[in-house]
Amino acid sequence: MSFWKKKKYCPYCGSELKTDGSCPNKDCIAYKGSDSNQTTTKEG
Repeated sequence: MSFWKKKKYCPYCGSELKTDGSCPNKDCIAYKGSDSNQTTTKEG
């Protein structure tokens, strides 16, 4: 019986994901920040 949950990690950089599932690493391609310079593309 397990009393702790396995942490989720980013599949691209390996950083531990935030509670909302976003990557905290600014250098990662999956990072979603509030930078105005960064362009985000939505797929599908």
